[in-house]
Amino acid sequence: VADREARHAIELARRGIFRSPRQHSYVLPGFWDGGDRIVVRFSPVEGGQWDYLVTSNIAAWDGQKGNFNAAASDSKGFIHPAALHHWAYSEKANGLDQGHLWMGVSEPRFAFLDDAAFHAVVDARAAQKFNHLRSPIFGQGSDPALFQGPDVPNLAFFQRLDQRVRYLNQRGLIADLVLVRRPSELQRLVPSQDQLRRLARYIAGRYAAMDVTWQLVEEFEGEVDARALLKDFGAALKQADPYLHPRTAGARITSAPLLDDGWMNFAAYGSPDDSVAAVEHQL
Repeated sequence: VADREARHAIELARRGIFRSPRQHSYVLPGFWDGGDRIVVRFSPVEGGQWDYLVTSNIAAWDGQKGNFNAAASDSKGFIHPAALHHWAYSEKANGLDQGHLWMGVSEPRFAFLDDAAFHAVVDARAAQKFNHLRSPIFGQGSDPALFQGPDVPNLAFFQRLDQRVRYLNQRGLIADLVLVRRPSELQRLVPSQDQLRRLARYIAGRYAAMDVTWQLVEEFEGEVDARALLKDFGAALKQADPYLHPRTAGARITSAPLLDDGWMNFAAYGSPDDSVAAVEHQL
C-alpha cells in the first residue's frame, strides 16, 4: 500500500455484517493490518449457521457474502452490567444469569514487558485466581508510540498487543484496556472529530471480538473540554462495538458524573472513601 493510501487504510474495509442463527446482527469495522491486508475480526456468540455480508468502498469487496457454521461452546460469553450493581455473563444457565465477580489487578507495563516477563506475570495472576488484568496500552519515555500519525497505526505494536490480549483470554483473564492517559493526549493524537471516530473504529475492530473492557482514559478530571471529548470518543466506541463490552473512564475520585452522557455503562472510582460510591449508588 502506498504511503498516501496507508494514511487512509483504516477506512478501506468499511465493515462486516454477521447475522446469527437467532437473527441477531453484529456489525464490525475492518482494520488495516499492513500491506494490502484488511481484517474483519469476529467472534460468533451462538452455535449454528451464520451469514455474513461485507460492505466496502473497494468495489471488488463490496457486497461479498456467504455463511459458515460455528460449533457449540461451553463459554459463558462476555460480561455485562446486571441489576445496576452486579456483573453477569451473556450466556445464561438454565435460564438464569451466571454471575461474574470482578477480581482485578493492574500491570502498568503490560504492553511493554519483554515476552518472558509478560508470560510470567500473566501466569502468576491466573494462578492467584484473578480474572481481570488492567492493561494500559500507552507507553512513556522511549516506549514505542501507538500511532505514527492520526491514521497510521504502529502495526508492530498492535500485532504484539493482539497476541498479549489473546494470551490473557486463553489464561482466563479479561483485558481491561486503558486506551490513553489523559484527554489532552487523546486530543493531540486525533485533533478532529473524524479522526477521533476512526480511532474508535480501529480499536473496536482490533479488540471488540476479544474478551475486553474499555477504559478510555486513566483519569479525566481537571482538563478543559474533557467531558465533551470523552462523550464523542465513547459514543463512537459504543457504536463500533456490537458486543457492548463494559465502558468507563478512570478518575481520581469518581467517573459517575459522566454516566448521564450515555456512553458509559459503569462507574470507576479512584477515591478510597467508600462513602463516595455509597452516596452515588443511592442517587
